Amino acid sequence: MPEDQPIATPESPPGAAVEQATTRSGGDEVTGNAGAGAADVAELEALRTQLVALQEEREAVEAIAIELQQADARAEQLRVELTEVRAAQLAAHRRAVLAEHRGQLVEELVMGDSPETIDASVELAQAAYARVAGQLRQQAAAVVPAGASPRGEPSADHLSPFEKIAGALRR
Repeated sequence: MPEDQPIATPESPPGAAVEQATTRSGGDEVTGNAGAGAADVAELEALRTQLVALQEEREAVEAIAIELQQADARAEQLRVELTEVRAAQLAAHRRAVLAEHRGQLVEELVMGDSPETIDASVELAQAAYARVAGQLRQQAAAVVPAGASPRGEPSADHLSPFEKIAGALRR
């Protein structure tokens, strides 16, 4: 439609021509009655302002989303590092407990997923060691009669671990 030409509308009285107002913005053309055109233009400008504000808000939300993804990745990395550090601390604690009680417990029974559970397993390991050592002493005392002369050292290759320990305790 040509710009600025008067036209008749269904709302206008017969034979009356109404002036058209045209607004161009971003390739869009809005046409309306001159009286209503100012209100339409104002409404259009308000909508454009809202659109710009919404676009800025969307960009801000997208930037925050990127920051959250980066923070999530960093948090996961820190979780992995924390797990590794805790595992190293736990292994160091277990080594320290084993060194402190060497020769007084069954090392394989000292285990746990926290320092407290490792410390609690020490009592169990010491009790198991004492029980096995007591049994071996009883077996060793029963095997060798008093006054028997030793006949040479038997080969330890065919002995079980308990028999080797019992032999070492007799000496």
